[in-house]
Amino acid sequence: MEFSEKAVVAGTDKKGDVRLTLEVFPNQSENKIVIESKVLAKYGKKIESVINKMLEQYKLAGVYLHAIDQGAFDFTWKARLETAILRWQTKVVSK
Repeated sequence: MEFSEKAVVAGTDKKGDVRLTLEVFPNQSENKIVIESKVLAKYGKKIESVINKMLEQYKLAGVYLHAIDQGAFDFTWKARLETAILRWQTKVVSK
């Protein structure tokens, strides 16, 4: 799956951060989450839990999310994901 011009980005590639690219496909119900991280084996379940809780909180489905993690803490994941969701909502509403 490739991103369209409606995709949004939040975060950086710097150490301790996570770079998220997000797009929502309203006509789909399943989420596709791709995470690239050196710590995925150890913290993958926690990361997925943070993502899923936020998507539920914002009542989003049909989300395609690609994350490149540089060792971000869960509060950074939450902040970056919330930023991406709000940017996407703003972008969609403004068109």
